[in-house]
Amino acid sequence: EARALYAEAWTTFRQEMALAPGGRDPRSALAAALRFRQKASLLRVEGTADLVRTLLDNGHQVAVSVAFLETLDALREALGDGVRCAEVHGRMGAAEREASRLRFQRGEAAVALFTVEEGISLHQGEHNDVPRSAVVHDLRWSAIQMAQIEGRCHRDGKYAPVYWAYADGTIEARIAAIVCRRIQSMKAMVGDDVDTLREIERLLATADD
Repeated sequence: EARALYAEAWTTFRQEMALAPGGRDPRSALAAALRFRQKASLLRVEGTADLVRTLLDNGHQVAVSVAFLETLDALREALGDGVRCAEVHGRMGAAEREASRLRFQRGEAAVALFTVEEGISLHQGEHNDVPRSAVVHDLRWSAIQMAQIEGRCHRDGKYAPVYWAYADGTIEARIAAIVCRRIQSMKAMVGDDVDTLREIERLLATADD
């Protein structure tokens, strides 16, 4: 059912892009692209919620990065009343954001749903020693943005596995492959190991085939 809805959204997206052939109306094209990614993000909510529940069952606290507030709301609803969630997003004041962040850090909330890409720390060891996992529900095109998101938990000497969420056969799979190459280039410039990223890129290429 979700795949059929995705195909419908993709068809609508192509139709709207045709309103601006050759990119003569970039504002309309950008708006259409944003709406399409938002729809695709919402279609994957149940899958990400299932992943979060699995990580919780394995004894981890989980931080989930999303790009849209609507997706954040949908994820909270999908996880249900049994999973306490902290939220950090741009519509909150600084004090409210910090209070919510501390709820997660102290273990009062098992899941943190956030839209910000920097400026918050969700790493293990600040107030409790529960392992962390990070899930990037909405992949970003920028390697720098992805590094900032992953660094919310994987930081200050504390390891946290990071999961990229996307659907095979969609534009998000292409984004995953592109950002993987970009992160490789960024890490290679500073001499970091890129073997794992090369293997991820190979797997993405295999899935696309």
